[in-house]
Amino acid sequence: APRPGMTVVDVGANCGLYTVLAARRVGPEGRVVAVEASPREQPRVREHVALNGLSNVDVVAAAAADRVG
Repeated sequence: APRPGMTVVDVGANCGLYTVLAARRVGPEGRVVAVEASPREQPRVREHVALNGLSNVDVVAAAAADRVG
């Protein structure tokens, strides 16, 4: 479970539910990197982060995989 000060990577953040929960748990000293490839979901993640006033989240518009392709 995320603890204060941790860095959390949410791969496939979708609408940002776990991003928001993790950001609250890690607090202002921690960071959350939300990785979301879908152009439809990226604005939703950003909106949920903004609505919750979270300044410790970076949204990365990219996919994550174990190989290129």
